[in-house]
Amino acid sequence: MAWYRIYHGAITANGNTGTLTNVTTDMKVILNIRNSGNIQPELTCGTGGSIDTNNNYSTRGYSSDINSSDYTRNTQDSIETERATNGNMYLEFRVTNISNKEKLFIGHALSDESTPTRWEITGKWKNTSGQIDIFGLKNTQGGSIASGSTITVLGATSDTVTDEKTTLTNVPVGTQYRETDTRKMYRFLGAETTPTFTENFTADNWDDKDSGVAGVSTSNKRLDFVAKADNSNDSTAYDFRGDQNFIYESADSQKQLDESANKYGILLASNNPRIGQELHSITFRMRKQASPTGNVSAKIYKSNSTSATATSTNTLDVSTLHGTNYNAKTFEFASGVTLENGDRIVVEGGSHDGTNKIQFQQNTSGFTDTVSIARYTSSWVDGISGDFRYALATKDQVISETAWVLRWEYTRVSGGGSGNGHNHSFGLGKHYQEYHSGDATDAIYWAWGEPQNSGQSYMGIQALDETTGNSNGHFPTSGSRVQNVDLTANKKYYMELKRESASKATFTVWSDEYDGTALSGFPVSNTSEVASSLSDLQYIKWQNRGSDGVRSGTLTGYIENVKFYNGITSIPASGWKERGTA
Repeated sequence: MAWYRIYHGAITANGNTGTLTNVTTDMKVILNIRNSGNIQPELTCGTGGSIDTNNNYSTRGYSSDINSSDYTRNTQDSIETERATNGNMYLEFRVTNISNKEKLFIGHALSDESTPTRWEITGKWKNTSGQIDIFGLKNTQGGSIASGSTITVLGATSDTVTDEKTTLTNVPVGTQYRETDTRKMYRFLGAETTPTFTENFTADNWDDKDSGVAGVSTSNKRLDFVAKADNSNDSTAYDFRGDQNFIYESADSQKQLDESANKYGILLASNNPRIGQELHSITFRMRKQASPTGNVSAKIYKSNSTSATATSTNTLDVSTLHGTNYNAKTFEFASGVTLENGDRIVVEGGSHDGTNKIQFQQNTSGFTDTVSIARYTSSWVDGISGDFRYALATKDQVISETAWVLRWEYTRVSGGGSGNGHNHSFGLGKHYQEYHSGDATDAIYWAWGEPQNSGQSYMGIQALDETTGNSNGHFPTSGSRVQNVDLTANKKYYMELKRESASKATFTVWSDEYDGTALSGFPVSNTSEVASSLSDLQYIKWQNRGSDGVRSGTLTGYIENVKFYNGITSIPASGWKERGTA
C-alpha cells in the first residue's frame, strides 16, 4: 500500500478543507496545530462538501495524563480529543471511508508542553450515505488556533500493489542488465522508431486484380501470393493517401456528367477524417460512354458557394478514358486549401451530353458516411443516394521523394527453379494498376528474377521511369542485384528497401532479424536509374511478371508485418542487445 496527498493547506477554528476529490476507502488526516492560548482541537467531517455539525459523532480515548481509564463521549458534534493545552499539538488519524458503512477513526495525539503529553483517540461518524469528502476543525477552549496551523489529507492506493515490475519503462539508452541464471549481459539500444504506416493484415485494405493470385488473408494475417506468368497483369496495391473503404470497394452502379449535370463529386461530412488537413489530391474511378471530349478538372467549393476556391493543377482529356473499364484518375491541388465540413470537391468541364457521358463509379449499398454525393445543375443538389468510389489525400500523406524505408517479412512456401514466369516484385509505385515489362510508370521495387533458378535467381532493385519506360520492368537492374540468391522454403526473411536520396535506393535481406545477418552480397544500391524524376510513389504494391505471354515457373509465398517510415533513411537499432557473458 502507498499513500498520496489529496490535500494540504492552512486551517483555523471552524475552517475546513473544502470539497475533496479522489477520496479513497482508506485515508489519513494529519493536523499540525499552533496555539494561541488554551486550545482543544476537535475533528469534524462531512459528505457532499458540507460539514456535519449535528450530534452524530462518538469518541473513546485514553491518556494517563487525563484519567486512569478510557473516556467516552457519545452523541457529540465532533471527534473529541478531550485535552485542553497551552501548547502546540500534532494529531494523526487513520480513517476507514466506505460509502455505506459508518466511518471509523483511530488516532494518536501529542502536545508539546514542558513534558510532552500523548494519548490515543478512537471514534466514529454515524453516516452510511456516502464517503467523507470534507474535513474540518473546531476549538472548544478560549484560546485560538494560530497562524501556521495546517491540515493534510492522504489517500491510499489500491490494496493490490505489485512490488515486482513486469515491464521496464523510461529506460535510458545504454542501460545494462544481467540475467542471473545465464549470466548474459544486455544493453538497451533505444526505443523502437514509430512507423508512419503499419500493415499487419488484420483487415483487407488492398486492391486485388485477382485475389486468387495475390490477396490478403486476414485469418493468417498476411499477404498471400502466387508468382506466375499467365498473360494477365496480376497485382495488389495499398494506397497511402486514400480511404480504401471507398476507392477499392466493389461497386455496382455509376453517376455521370451528362446533359443536365455539369459538376459531380463529393460533399464532406462533419466526421470526415481529412477535415482540418491541407488538400493534396482527389481520385475518382472514371470511364466514358460514347464520345465525350475536352478537358475536365477538379475544383473545391466552400459551403454553398458557386465560386471555386481552388482548381486542380492538372486536367484530364476525357476522350482518353476507357469505354468499358473504370480507372482511377487523380487531380492534384497546389498548397493552401484546408478541408472543412461542407466542402464540395467536384469534377467539371469538357463537352458531354445525354449520349456522350463521363461516368463515375459508385456503390448503391453505401460505405462509411464521411461524404455524400454532390451534384450541380443550376444549383447544388446534395443527399443523392449511393457512394462515390474516391480517394481523398492531404499534404501530410505525401511520400518523401528523398527519404523513406519500407520493411517486410518474406516467406517462400514452395516453387521457384526453372523458368522466368515466377518473377515478382514488391515496393512503391506511382500507379495502383499492374505493370509489365516496358510500362511507363514511376516506381522503386525490390525484385526477384528467375527465383531459385540455378545460375540465375537475381534479387535486387528495379527502378521504373514514367517518362522513358524500362525494358527491365520484370527484372532487377544489372548492377543493383545479387545472383544465385537461395531462400529456404518456409523460412522467414527480413527485407528492407529504402530511398536514401533522390538518386539512390538500397535493398538488404537478412536471414534472422533486421540489421542481423545479411545474405551474401547484400546490401545492393541502385544509382543508375533512381532519379528525382521518380516521384509521387503513393502505392505499396506486389506484382508478378505481367501480360507479356505465358511462361513457365511458379512460386508461392507470403508477406507479413509491413512497416513504412517516411522522411528517414535508416532505422536506429532498438531494444535489448546481448553483450556476451559475464
